[in-house]
Amino acid sequence: MSDAATPAPPHAPPRHPMLARQVRRHLAPGGQGAADGLLANPAVLRFLDAVDAAYRDADREGVVLSHSLETMSAELLARQAQLRRSAEAYRLLFERNPMPMLVHAPDTLALLAANDAAVAHYGWRREELLAMTLAELHAGATTADAHAAREAGAEGRAYTAEWHYRSRAGEPRCAELTGHGITWEGAPARLVLAVDVTERRGMEARLRQQAFHDGLTGLANRALFTDRVEHALARGGRAAPPTVLFLDLDGFKRVNDSLGHAAGDELLRQVAGRLVATLRGGDTVARLGGDEFAVLLDPVTPEGAADEVAGRVLAALGVPITVAGREVRVGGSVGIATHRPGATAGDLLRDADAAMYAAKAGGRGRAARFDPEMHRRAVERLELEADLRHAAARGELRVAYQPVCDLATGAVRGVEALARWEHPRHGAVPPSRFVPLAEETGLIEDVGRWVLGQACADLAAWRATLGDRAPGYVAVNVSGRQLDAAGFVDDVRGVLAATGLPGHALTLEITESVIMRDADAVLGRLRALKALGVLLAIDDFGTGYSSLSYLQQFPVDVLKIDKSFVDHVAVGGGGAVLVRTIVALGESLRLRLVAEGIEHPEQRNALRALGCGTGQGFLLGRPGPAPDLARRLAEGAPA
Repeated sequence: MSDAATPAPPHAPPRHPMLARQVRRHLAPGGQGAADGLLANPAVLRFLDAVDAAYRDADREGVVLSHSLETMSAELLARQAQLRRSAEAYRLLFERNPMPMLVHAPDTLALLAANDAAVAHYGWRREELLAMTLAELHAGATTADAHAAREAGAEGRAYTAEWHYRSRAGEPRCAELTGHGITWEGAPARLVLAVDVTERRGMEARLRQQAFHDGLTGLANRALFTDRVEHALARGGRAAPPTVLFLDLDGFKRVNDSLGHAAGDELLRQVAGRLVATLRGGDTVARLGGDEFAVLLDPVTPEGAADEVAGRVLAALGVPITVAGREVRVGGSVGIATHRPGATAGDLLRDADAAMYAAKAGGRGRAARFDPEMHRRAVERLELEADLRHAAARGELRVAYQPVCDLATGAVRGVEALARWEHPRHGAVPPSRFVPLAEETGLIEDVGRWVLGQACADLAAWRATLGDRAPGYVAVNVSGRQLDAAGFVDDVRGVLAATGLPGHALTLEITESVIMRDADAVLGRLRALKALGVLLAIDDFGTGYSSLSYLQQFPVDVLKIDKSFVDHVAVGGGGAVLVRTIVALGESLRLRLVAEGIEHPEQRNALRALGCGTGQGFLLGRPGPAPDLARRLAEGAPA
């Protein structure tokens, strides 16, 4: 077919009106007919169709593009609004945060911003804060602290550090700083949260103080002292071998008992002060407990200088101390131990302790150096303590009786019960050895209770078998610990009831120092004992420091004249004068007198001439077991 198509009907509307108009306008010079003919040509129509389709596609894409641009513009505006809201919220969160917050430059640490909490916390005005660097604000920070903060900022990582500083008012504070990277006003910066840890660190310091220091004196305690010794041992050859002094006060118990615990505490505080003042800055002084102190000498101490240090310590303690308005004297005994190969901190302290006991046994107020023999004796002492706990149950305790005789006739008026210990391995352990051990360990209560029961039981047996020849009474020694025990009066009451003895058949001997301590409490106990009918004697009278005014108040029945006076009574002079004075005192107070330690006839005769009616001692009869005394009583043999 030819491209010439059937002409469009003369009245048919053009297929593309807009394009048709354009064609007619451009072809107008050629006439209407030329235009209509062209518009009727199929090829032209196909072209016009293609152009029309292109226009329609372009319109659709424009609409889509316009819609996309509108959508993107809306999203961008929303995003901008959200960022503005976020920035405002962030600024409000920063400014109103109750925790102090700072912003600083990563490199120079210059402060860029500070919230209200930071202004209030540090005490500086905001403009003053913003004129500082982070390091200047925390003037206590070290150069290393500042360098670490800059380095963290340069690397863009978080950091935490504890910096000390002073507030504007000069108050020392401590802050824990935590820094994070942020963008501040379009530039990299660091946001710092400052947490005040002053109170927490103060509490931790107080807890450390309590954990490692003695609450009474402020000195190091046993835990800290042991730690220091261990560190000294760890230094090994880098310093001199560690040397430890172990100090025990002499006479502290006497002060504590007589003047009260408050005075005892004050005495310990003053002793601690003297030790610190006497020793050098590098020495560690500790209170181990009670009246025991220890000193770790500075590692630069020359070898052999420990004896000189111990001498200074003893000299300082020799100066009287005023406590509770009274001047008191307390000495000390010092043990010295230097580290030996293989010894631990515990070994070193134990060696010094053993040396201290050796010094005390040598006469008090002395210093002694440790030697292995001391350790052997210390171990033996521990073993004795363990054995003494079971001695009564194992039947190892005995009671020996020494007669108290009429000095004129030699007749036995009474007996004193004396504790004895027959150890299965060591044989007879002397009272001078186990009685102090019992006192120190508190075992004296058990031992004393057993002796009291046995003595009363033996006297009851003698009274049943010997009748009038039986002793009139049995005297039993009472320690301060026994008298302090809440159940002691009940123990005495129970023993009297169990044995059927009348109260006056039992005499309780109490030393002068025990009588004079805490007078009100002791007086109450003595009156309770007197209510049982028990007789009370002051043992070793004249060797203590009692007041005669108190002696009138105590319900005492007997004064025992100490052997130290009896030793010199026969030679005249001062010894005889003192005994005469005690006898006169006893007569004026209507007290019975018993002289102790009579060993020679001349002493007996002198005492009798001075008016002392009864006594005891080797001349009159040595202590012996109950059966021996029973035989003597049955025979009626005089001294």
